[in-house]
Amino acid sequence: MKVLINDVEIGAYDDYSDIIHDFWIIGELLNKFKIRIYDGYCYDLRQYKDHFVECLIDIEIIRSLHIQERITKKLTGRESISGKFLKNYKLFSEWINLNKNLTNSNYDALETETGIFLLNPSEYKNLELKDGDWITIDVIRYDLLAWHPIE
Repeated sequence: MKVLINDVEIGAYDDYSDIIHDFWIIGELLNKFKIRIYDGYCYDLRQYKDHFVECLIDIEIIRSLHIQERITKKLTGRESISGKFLKNYKLFSEWINLNKNLTNSNYDALETETGIFLLNPSEYKNLELKDGDWITIDVIRYDLLAWHPIE
């Protein structure tokens, strides 16, 4: 998914050793919706501020995931995102090559107007979701799993 990097902030930082442990990215999706993305892999996209990059993003879910046709978007606090549920989503090999922690198993996805977000099935294992269901997810965090610059 294409994301415009608006800002990159240092997250956890060790003053004693000068080691940065993570970053927070303010990214703008193609529909102008802004999301705060956790960069736990320390990719450090500060040099890409005001540039578009291609991102693979995972959604961490708050308590509820429900099937309905609504969408609420806001930058701060809890937000919801809606789209089509994709069961057993297969990653392109380019993403696996960029992050060796990724495999091609155990992912579902949410297809939205701006692109694909990955979902972890363990977060909603008690729900019976079918491929193609329209769902709304309450999001606690967006996690950057992999990225590459857009030429």
